[in-house]
Amino acid sequence: ASWDGIVLLHNYTGSIGTSAPSRSRTLTHEVGHWINLAHTWGNSNEPGLTSNCNGDDNVSDTPNTIGWTSCSLNGSTCGSLDNVENYMEYSYCSKMFTEGQKQRMLAALNSGTAQRNQLWQPSNLAATGVLDDPVVCQAAFSTPTQVVCAGDSVRFFDESFHGIVSWDWDLTGASPATSSSEDPVVVYDTPGLYPVGLTVGDGNNTVSTQQSDYILVLPSMGQSTPYSEGFEGVTTLPNNDWYTLDATGNAAWEPVGTASFSGNSSVRLDNYFGSDGDVDELISTTVDLSNATDVTLSFR
Repeated sequence: ASWDGIVLLHNYTGSIGTSAPSRSRTLTHEVGHWINLAHTWGNSNEPGLTSNCNGDDNVSDTPNTIGWTSCSLNGSTCGSLDNVENYMEYSYCSKMFTEGQKQRMLAALNSGTAQRNQLWQPSNLAATGVLDDPVVCQAAFSTPTQVVCAGDSVRFFDESFHGIVSWDWDLTGASPATSSSEDPVVVYDTPGLYPVGLTVGDGNNTVSTQQSDYILVLPSMGQSTPYSEGFEGVTTLPNNDWYTLDATGNAAWEPVGTASFSGNSSVRLDNYFGSDGDVDELISTTVDLSNATDVTLSFR
């Protein structure tokens, strides 16, 4: 034949969509056939026949069975406990191959019969791209502490993938401001909003990512109470006292002069262009509550 492989219908692929969990191991079953495994009851496609006890799959550690189309874990049809959860059953609760089946599949992969041994030959690996070095696919990072007080430390975690061997961190406002560590720990001493950049490499290629306004550093000394803010004279956000964070980069908090409780100004959240799941944060400067015994937060 000019073609050799396995074809699956969409409703026998995976466990979601048009398929179902009971059909999610179809490919595993068919690959077993492709590398020389029979059904556990033998070479027929008819499970459940008493005569199947006389059949054999040529694997010594799979018990003889008539074959199952249901998941009866206590099934014993040919004088011993059946291996109902075998991938080469029709029980639809399969989860295992036996050691003997593994050895039979390895023998098939090392045999010139049906050219299964071509799968791992260097010429085939080169022709199919298996030997190609993986490329750096994405630069990414995270930290559990995007909001800190001045003088606090922040640890960044590299989440890039595909053979990363080098890291070049650009940490404006931090000490140190650069790092070649995989997961650096730095200190931010001055309040403000700071970007973070990362360039990673695999020895041959590099890719970069930059997150603006990623780290928010608040003053370590907080405002005394009572504290209030009417946003009079505030024309832009963020400023020295109020900060906005938005993971999608389209922060919607903005100062306006068209509505207020008193005076002329307020801030609003413009959610007209928002999407489900968007989170927009408006964060005040630090407030010192050390001498407070009863705290109330209110909005007007």
